[in-house]
Amino acid sequence: MDLFRRSLLRSLDTTSTREVLRTGAAAHARSEVAFYHREMRGRRSWWRTARTATGQVVGFVIPTHNSVVPMVGYLGILPEFRGRGYAAELLAEATRILVAETHSEVVRAETNLTNHPMVAALELVGYRDRIRRLVFSAA
Repeated sequence: MDLFRRSLLRSLDTTSTREVLRTGAAAHARSEVAFYHREMRGRRSWWRTARTATGQVVGFVIPTHNSVVPMVGYLGILPEFRGRGYAAELLAEATRILVAETHSEVVRAETNLTNHPMVAALELVGYRDRIRRLVFSAA
């Protein structure tokens, strides 16, 4: 949870940013980890942490499965390691795990269109923009 909390600093994910402002980073991290652990169909053994060659933790990815398809549930890179290609490496690893474990031909990932670094990482790994989803909130 600490890694999740730390990755929220200056996140470009609008949902995460909104929840951090509403509940705080620690509470949001606890909520998200609980959600992926208890509510999604993916296995905890699929989760990965990325490290540099010298052992520094740079981020994590949560490959999972919703009620329909395998998906990249969450990917977080610590702020001091952003912009170095780690997101693409974690996306590739998550995709490899999901294809191997679920034997699916489709793996889904979502991000905000304004999160340009994540959009670029998804495209680099081979994901294509096929579906647009609008999320409305009254609050």
